[in-house]
Amino acid sequence: MKKQIITCKIIYVLICLIFVAWLSSCEGLFSHTKNSGVITIHFVDKVSKSIVPSISMDPASYVIKGSGPGDLSFERTATPGVDETIDNLKTGTWSVLVEAKNADGVSIGTGAESVDVVADGTTEVTIAIRPYSGTGELSLTLTWPAADVGSPTVEASLVSSDDSSIPLAVVLTSGQASITGDLIETGYHTLIVKLFDYSELSIGAVEVVRIIKDQTTTGNLIFTNINKMSGNMLVNIAPELADPLSVSISGTQPTRTLDSTLSLEASVTNYNENTTYCWYVNGVYKTDGPQFDFGPEFTEGYYRIDVTAFSYDGKRAGSSSTLITVLP
Repeated sequence: MKKQIITCKIIYVLICLIFVAWLSSCEGLFSHTKNSGVITIHFVDKVSKSIVPSISMDPASYVIKGSGPGDLSFERTATPGVDETIDNLKTGTWSVLVEAKNADGVSIGTGAESVDVVADGTTEVTIAIRPYSGTGELSLTLTWPAADVGSPTVEASLVSSDDSSIPLAVVLTSGQASITGDLIETGYHTLIVKLFDYSELSIGAVEVVRIIKDQTTTGNLIFTNINKMSGNMLVNIAPELADPLSVSISGTQPTRTLDSTLSLEASVTNYNENTTYCWYVNGVYKTDGPQFDFGPEFTEGYYRIDVTAFSYDGKRAGSSSTLITVLP
């Protein structure tokens, strides 16, 4: 009987030793659980909704990729408007890359941040999604009444936010011009188009266009009426480019007499930061600032007055125009 009791005690001690050894071998697993953390990702969509090229810039999904300590990684897909939480991450520094895709699965923007994950805690990070840098193309069609212009020539150029000028190629046919440009830096640009007849300026127009990486911005400009060399006509232009900034002109009137002055003022209703304004008359630059006086120096005739508005960082822009007839 005593031998049986001693044998049971020996077996019990052996079982305890085996259990302790098993705990030691699993220490790495348990310590990883205790030292894990959580990342909560907030998305800030900085891809403009005003689309000039045909590609949709509305994010439909986000692909999130992370790389961390010890060659660890994760990848998952998130829905716009919903913060994404990633748990059970090993403590340390993680690099998080987010790729935005539209409904067609085309990548339209990206953003990245470095995140320090702490044990038993949640680290929040906001990742701004911005469009890709690179170059795109521009393709415009300009039309006018062929019978009203005897010897037409067209000048067209883009002015970037840094005031650099980009000449555009122009191919003339009867009553029409094809305006193209390639390898244009992404972003917003001021388009200036002038129509000449026998080297005299007949009419001009200014619009804001947007260039997106590896895409073609297309549009039409229509000069319905032309200031002919024998007289003047009212010019109406039907632009087909969307403007991301909502620009308006106050103080305008359909007509003005020769000896009077119209004080025009530009404003933006959907942007509260610093804004730069440029004024043009029939495509010719006149002044900067929110105010412009259309005075007696502009003689009898028809005028299109354009104003462009650029945000301080040059990433948002818009334009507006008004038609004024100067009477005797």
